[in-house]
Amino acid sequence: MDPHDDLLMSDIQTFPQEDPTITAKIQAAEQKALKAQEAAEKKSRAKEKESGQVAKAQAMPVQRKAAVVGIDKETRAREMKAHKIRLYFAKLGAKISVKEPKTLPKTDEGLDELLAQIETELHSNGGIEQAGAAYINLMLGVESINSQLNPLGLMLSGPSVSFAATVAQNKAKWQDLVTEFAIANAEWFMVGPGKRLAMFTVQMVLAVDGANKAAIGARQNPEASAGLQEEAKDL
Repeated sequence: MDPHDDLLMSDIQTFPQEDPTITAKIQAAEQKALKAQEAAEKKSRAKEKESGQVAKAQAMPVQRKAAVVGIDKETRAREMKAHKIRLYFAKLGAKISVKEPKTLPKTDEGLDELLAQIETELHSNGGIEQAGAAYINLMLGVESINSQLNPLGLMLSGPSVSFAATVAQNKAKWQDLVTEFAIANAEWFMVGPGKRLAMFTVQMVLAVDGANKAAIGARQNPEASAGLQEEAKDL
């Protein structure tokens, strides 16, 4: 070996090395930075996971709530139909020919069919019951119109007798005929409870009005007065 090479190697081995304290500080700083980076990445992943869970949790209650509301609405509608049917049989069973089932239908179709049968019968019977009173009111209207417009010269009201009062007094003679007419034209006499209540109220108003007017004119026209009072009793 060349003596110069030995000398070079000796110089290198004896050359002062880097301070161990500085090296330790650098390594500690690198490790600290690495740990900080790992902690930041871990925190970021945890935050993303938490955000995803929150978003999922917020979406789920809305869907569940919408489904529950839909089911509750259908259930309430079905229960209301069943409740109406039970009340019809309990309160108006004597007017219904439909036989009350031991167990009500569970489906909407079954409940709708049974409810339609009950209401059709009640509406039809109600219209037929009101037919007689409607006929009397119609005749009263004819008498009233005749007093204003009388091209035939008919005297339907006067000191002797009133046309409407005469019709009311002879109700037994035409009641069956009016009922038969109402049955033959049942589709015309399908009257719901609201209209029947309004018709009955109008009848009471007309009856009270007629009775009071009859009482005022009783001295001059006793027969007509008695007829109008009888009409009020029939209504």
